[in-house]
Amino acid sequence: MGLSSLIKVAQGAHAGDVSFEDNFLKRYEEAVRRQEERERQPVPTDYFRPSSMYGCERMLFFMRVHGGAGAVEETEVNLMEICNSGTDRHLRIQHLVEDMEGVTCLDLEEVVKEAQQKGINTVFVGWNEDHTEARCKNDDLSIYFQPDGVIKFMGKDVILEIKTESTYQHSKRFEPKMDHKYQATCYGMGLGIDWILFFYEDRNFCGKKAYLWKITDEMKEAVKAKIRNVNRALDTGTPPQKDEDKCTYCHYKKECGLVDAGRWKDPRYSGEEEIEEPPKEKKEALF
Repeated sequence: MGLSSLIKVAQGAHAGDVSFEDNFLKRYEEAVRRQEERERQPVPTDYFRPSSMYGCERMLFFMRVHGGAGAVEETEVNLMEICNSGTDRHLRIQHLVEDMEGVTCLDLEEVVKEAQQKGINTVFVGWNEDHTEARCKNDDLSIYFQPDGVIKFMGKDVILEIKTESTYQHSKRFEPKMDHKYQATCYGMGLGIDWILFFYEDRNFCGKKAYLWKITDEMKEAVKAKIRNVNRALDTGTPPQKDEDKCTYCHYKKECGLVDAGRWKDPRYSGEEEIEEPPKEKKEALF
């Protein structure tokens, strides 16, 4: 019996018959969800998450409109813990990189200042409590982002992007994933750095693969076009077309179905049967 089924049993009429072990597992899952809720760091609704930039434009639209609501409740506990395990490894790898000979870890606040001198409209938001994670935002690109780090190695300034993955995925890893390239392109445009070092780790056996990749002009234009399209859709309140190839893990299938049925209502205008006037158009991003 799966954990989800056990929980349903525990919450049902026969809860008293659930074993010691199954009750323990149920309470463990509840603890995971509480921790996830406490530590969740929602992105302001005026911004995109770079990690989602490769996704369907309609999904990006819903993420902005709904603010990611319901994600914690809908996500399986094992997926939450995979993400948490990846975060723990990120921190350990970052500390090891800091100790590497020939590597200089650059201060992100200073990197942002240099980007601003190049005319890039990125703002440093702040560090977390233990000074291990830093957040930035860029209003021209509508992105709120948190790179793993920026390093100087062999005379090159490089954004470090750490990824953990299953043994199966790692065995078939010969280049960076496309969604990771989209994510890193957002970082690069936000920081004015074109070089990315993707550092992949097998989460089962800790094998490593590294790929130095330069952001192309085509990638930058693809990201800018997607941002423009979704921002315009947000201005008019009309969801973009969906990409059915990217539906599998989407949290917004219900909302998407309502759009297809012509019954979706924009929650930003709750209580209104129709939007009498679309919101005023925002100033176009400068790209």
